[in-house]
Amino acid sequence: MALLPGCASAQVETVITSLKRAHSPFQLGARFRADANAAARAAMQRDYTEARKRLAPVIAYCDQLATPTRDVVSVANAAEYEAFVTAATSGKPVEWIDSACPSAYKMAAFVDIETRDHERALAMLEKTSAIAPYWAEPHAERGYLLNQLGRVSEGLASYQRAWELVERYESNDYARALVLRGLGYTYIELHDLDRAEDLYRQSLQVDPGNSTAERELEYIRQQRERSQLPQ
Repeated sequence: MALLPGCASAQVETVITSLKRAHSPFQLGARFRADANAAARAAMQRDYTEARKRLAPVIAYCDQLATPTRDVVSVANAAEYEAFVTAATSGKPVEWIDSACPSAYKMAAFVDIETRDHERALAMLEKTSAIAPYWAEPHAERGYLLNQLGRVSEGLASYQRAWELVERYESNDYARALVLRGLGYTYIELHDLDRAEDLYRQSLQVDPGNSTAERELEYIRQQRERSQLPQ
């Protein structure tokens, strides 16, 4: 999912996740994987009209999956499913649904961000996390968007939640460096350069040579130099 340019330096990251999470052709929503992937391809080509067209039937289907007699959840593996069922309090049976649904919601949020419908993007990210509660990436995306809207304290909370999920669930390990960079950027916005530097250096241990992290570390160095100039 593409992230908007940051205020620190020209920070832009594009992360559109392919559907790699747990999948069975028998899971509810599995037949919509092709539509979700087609929407992602259209969005990468900036054809947002086509992306919305592809997403519309997927979202309409996914919106009606939870019912008064059934809860639904999209998780990456059986351990996550058991954790969700164990923590559930509604007493309703829980159907394990395909990742096409949360992926479609998240892609819709991406399109909304790109077309500057930020409130709708936030709503879509909330829906994503509601149906895929152990997926870290939507929380990171929400954190970045909140930062762009100047709601940095809320952005930090979202990134911290993303990091909790990275630490707890192995299925999120691929997002470790991304979340560390997001936290680093947030601490720059909060004027805590020491914490930001530490987080970016941690991210480079996971993702050596990442140009975004290296640019942000250079920005931090420049900011420190400026702060030492005579006023």
